[in-house]
Amino acid sequence: MKILFKLLVVIILVGVGYFVYQSATESRETTEIKLMPTLAWAFEELPENPEIFTPQTAVTLSVNDSKVYTDVFTGSCSTIDGSSWTLQSGEVSGVICWWAGGGKEIGIFSERDDLVLKVGDLDEGSAETPGFRGNFKTILELQQ
Repeated sequence: MKILFKLLVVIILVGVGYFVYQSATESRETTEIKLMPTLAWAFEELPENPEIFTPQTAVTLSVNDSKVYTDVFTGSCSTIDGSSWTLQSGEVSGVICWWAGGGKEIGIFSERDDLVLKVGDLDEGSAETPGFRGNFKTILELQQ
């Protein structure tokens, strides 16, 4: 009888141990850690647009040292960090391209644990209308 009891205890302990091991393994497999990629902006001043006599800037975004986006914008461009501008809600990095009271904002936004590149409008406004910063349109989702 004692041998049967000891065997039953060993079987229960092995079963509990296996259950604990499986639970720990499953939780390790489902835990995904997303690290913030390295984001880098580059700017190249281009010759003026001869049709409208405005400065042009090529803006390039690199993610983890790979170029993922390049476009040309009217005006002078600079990063939001280190300027008088502030990042918008959910924006992790951004660029302002400004000329003659308006321009574009190129921003990287965190949405549902993904990073999304968007371009929006800027307008300084007037005495009758307030300034505007918005109308963002998604350009691409960034791979992390």
